[in-house]
Amino acid sequence: IRMNFDRIVMELGKENSPNGIRAQFDVDKKRSEEYVERLGGIVSTLESLKVVHESFLEFENCLENGKVASAAALVFTIDDLVKSLAEDIDNDVDNDKDNDNEDFLRSCQVIDSLRLQCARNRSNLHTILIEAFDSAVSFSKDPFKFSVCTESQPNGSSQVVELSAVLLGMDKLGTLGPKCERSFGPAVLHQLLIPILEDPFCEVVKKSRARGVVLQLEASKLFIDQSINDLMYGSRHNQEELQKNEVILRKILDFGAWDTKHIETSIEKVFKNILTVLRFIELHVLETKMEWMSFLSSTIWGKCEQKCTSLSFLLLNLLEETLPESYEDLVHYEKIVSLAKSFEVELETMGLVNNVYGKVLTPYVKDIEDHIAQKQRTNLLAKAREILIGDYLSSIVVEDETEKCSLDNILSQNDENVSLNPPSRRTTKRNGKNEINANVCDFFVLPTMRVSVCATKIVELVHDTMAEATKCTSAARAGVLYGTCRDILELFRILTPVVNRVDLEIPKVAMQLHNDCLYISQHCLTMAHIYRRNFPRSLSDRIVTVDQVPLLRDLGDKVFRDQVRQKKRQIEETFSSSNYYELESEAEDVLEMLQSSTKECLKIIKDVSSQWNVLPVEAFDSALKTLKTEVLRLVIEVLTLQNQNFRPTSDLQILQLRSLLKDVLTETTAADNENAEKVKQIISILTPTLTGSILKDEIAYGNLSNLTESEQKGLCSFLFSN
Repeated sequence: IRMNFDRIVMELGKENSPNGIRAQFDVDKKRSEEYVERLGGIVSTLESLKVVHESFLEFENCLENGKVASAAALVFTIDDLVKSLAEDIDNDVDNDKDNDNEDFLRSCQVIDSLRLQCARNRSNLHTILIEAFDSAVSFSKDPFKFSVCTESQPNGSSQVVELSAVLLGMDKLGTLGPKCERSFGPAVLHQLLIPILEDPFCEVVKKSRARGVVLQLEASKLFIDQSINDLMYGSRHNQEELQKNEVILRKILDFGAWDTKHIETSIEKVFKNILTVLRFIELHVLETKMEWMSFLSSTIWGKCEQKCTSLSFLLLNLLEETLPESYEDLVHYEKIVSLAKSFEVELETMGLVNNVYGKVLTPYVKDIEDHIAQKQRTNLLAKAREILIGDYLSSIVVEDETEKCSLDNILSQNDENVSLNPPSRRTTKRNGKNEINANVCDFFVLPTMRVSVCATKIVELVHDTMAEATKCTSAARAGVLYGTCRDILELFRILTPVVNRVDLEIPKVAMQLHNDCLYISQHCLTMAHIYRRNFPRSLSDRIVTVDQVPLLRDLGDKVFRDQVRQKKRQIEETFSSSNYYELESEAEDVLEMLQSSTKECLKIIKDVSSQWNVLPVEAFDSALKTLKTEVLRLVIEVLTLQNQNFRPTSDLQILQLRSLLKDVLTETTAADNENAEKVKQIISILTPTLTGSILKDEIAYGNLSNLTESEQKGLCSFLFSN
């Protein structure tokens, strides 16, 4: 039509026509050209619709014949055709001003219908591909088995589909990645790889069959024996716990194959079995395509932060748990380091390890020495904690001569020929350039006392750790061990009062804590000096333990003061329970009450002395002196009251009072001298012939000079109310 139209126009244009006719001709020519152009657009649209229709038919034919990869390609082809057709219609509408709304709406309905059909085709193909994949690739338990069929038959279909075509179709459709990440990858991890970790000596067996291949895990005898034992005696984990990811790692590490005897062969077998499984998947499922294998990276290898839901986390923790306890055993760990590196290289070749989910084991084993130090630190702190939460009541006697903090031992270690006497030094020792003042010596002497076994174990642990740190060639490792020593001391200071808060209500245990603090602080005084020079040069100037001394002594002093204050308050309450100001009775009752209060207080002192005898001699004497002084103070206070309401009699039991005061003075030896002297002067004037005038003379002669004027008046009032 267009060719004929152009020919007629050319012939008419050759004729010589008047101008008016020519103008009309041009208008008609332009209008005719527009009509022809519009007709050409309609024809083009019809041709595009025909192509789309034929593509739909071809898509259905591909599905019927099992050509799912071609069907997936057609989905995108049809999408492009429909998109292009929609753009052409939009352009025609924009260019054709005479086009009515009815034609435009009709065109939109056609496009919407095509798009809906495209969506249906895509959804139908997606369902077929997923069903075909699940049919071809399947997992089963008891035993763990992984089956791969080269061909499968989707539900409701009579056509057999090849697995390779299914994978290619899923890849083109963009569903292979999500399928691997959401279901296939987790299934591989939990149904194959984690069972390998739980039973490192299992055998991975590959078996061929008619239309595919099977990979099966055969449990080892060690695993079977342990499973039988769990059935007979009960597993440490119930079924609900076993479903939790947090238990997976513990369950793996609890297996007997991870002991020191089997560790090297166990890890080697694990790496080998895991690679066997992954190579099987790479070859028989994902057709050795690195891009497809990378889809499994997120769910199988994953990031270490994903914890028990990633293989990298489980293997990394396995390496951490199986680290040697000391550097001496590191030689036997070198093979494991080599295996870990080559294992990740294999994963990188497959595509499981990539830029997004990178290497985890190689960086870890690269810094293996630092990790051993950190593991030692963790184990040491765990050991210290175990000591601190254990038995705190057992105790032993410690002496300066047998301790590492002894000044004699330190100077002998430093090759200093200084001979020191026992703690009662009162002279200055000189030997060459060394001059040690007696007071300084006493400061460094550990008093003989009873401390908890817990404290001695903590000190021994710290000394052993410091000694090991001095043997380190690595400054970093030495620094970690030194920091661990400080943390152990800090742990004792913070944890002990909390863990033993109930036992610390017992006076003996409380004073034992005071001794522990003194004992450990005494070691801290000299510990850094003992080991500093053997540390690496870069650390030697930073080795300090003396800063822990005031912290420990503050804790010990607080416990000591609280105990003394508590008993002192108990003595005060004993006297205050008998209110001498409100007493309205005979003098005999006053003396009887005073005697009763005094005896009760002395009994308190006697009882507490049997519990406080764990203290060093000086601290023990100081504590008892405080209590005895308090008893004397209260007795004097009663004797010198000026406002008594009781009615003294003429036959006041002077001798009875004198005997009572003598007993008090005898029982409170080593009390405060001032109060003791007051009691002695009172005893000296208490004679059977004592009268008011004689008492006045005694005061005048200065025989009660240690008493204040107020106390003298009170004593007079107590003895002679007139």
